[in-house]
Amino acid sequence: MEAFLEASLQESDKEIKMFLMHLTMSSES
Repeated sequence: MEAFLEASLQESDKEIKMFLMHLTMSSES
C-alpha cells in the first residue's frame, strides 16, 4: 500500500512539474 502511494505521489509530482514548465513556457512567449 505504501509503495502504491509513493508511486502515485511521484507520478503526480511529474505531472505538476510538466504543468508548471508548460505555464512558464507559455507565459514567456
